[in-house]
Amino acid sequence: KQAFKELLNIKEKRIVFEGMKLNTEEITSFFTGDIEQLFHDEDIIKVKKSKLAFCLDGSGSMSSNLIDGSQRTETLVRTVRSIINILKDLQETEGLNISYDVWVFDYNAEKLDINNWEREYSTHGGGTNLLESFLTVQDDILKNQEIDGSKMVILITDGEVGSGEINDLRNHIIKHGAEVRCMVVGIGATLTGRFVEHIAGDNNILAQEHADSIIMDCIRTMIE
Repeated sequence: KQAFKELLNIKEKRIVFEGMKLNTEEITSFFTGDIEQLFHDEDIIKVKKSKLAFCLDGSGSMSSNLIDGSQRTETLVRTVRSIINILKDLQETEGLNISYDVWVFDYNAEKLDINNWEREYSTHGGGTNLLESFLTVQDDILKNQEIDGSKMVILITDGEVGSGEINDLRNHIIKHGAEVRCMVVGIGATLTGRFVEHIAGDNNILAQEHADSIIMDCIRTMIE
């Protein structure tokens, strides 16, 4: 929680010079002639709004197990749920200014009801249109003019896609890297495959116990 608070509480500070705001603590300056103390510069602090979009693979291959026997989909849901719970808690207790969406993709991408996303996610199970789905999510967050802080997309997939899609995905992430920070995470992805070699790297969930730390490291990398 502390890590999220420090990383996502992005503030913008603007100082208004030649302040015209009365400094009530120095009101006696009016009588002593020390007018400079009577007014002070005003600090305006605005907490920037950030957005995090989870883009989750809902294809049929996600029903396979990880090396510890846990199902890919179950591990994915549990991990995303735990991070969302932290964000909710920080919104309520610390006023963290961040919103989040959960998307699922198989043949295409669909934004889920944030209050019912787990059940809606479980109803999917088709093919894997990785590139077009990612572009849908990326475009949605790019168009959001309310976000003046960090714009982030975390794409989590088992990486069972064609090599052409992998190359195109990498190019699109680089193209908009200055506007939207994107991290691609594998879940049970083949260690010797092109997906891990060219995109996911060490961000590959192989067992449930490491899932939370891998996702947290990705968020930290996007913000720092």
